[in-house]
Amino acid sequence: MILYGSSDSGEENIRQKFSCSINKINVCTDTFVDLKEGLKNHAA
Repeated sequence: MILYGSSDSGEENIRQKFSCSINKINVCTDTFVDLKEGLKNHAA
């Protein structure tokens, strides 16, 4: 099973999902937000 839209789910919630047979979690939004913040901080 795949969990879509897991951004801002929190680490504990994601751990629970793996115990419920979900074996793929998409976290693209979190990755892009972190990348954007990193680039913004680097440019400052």
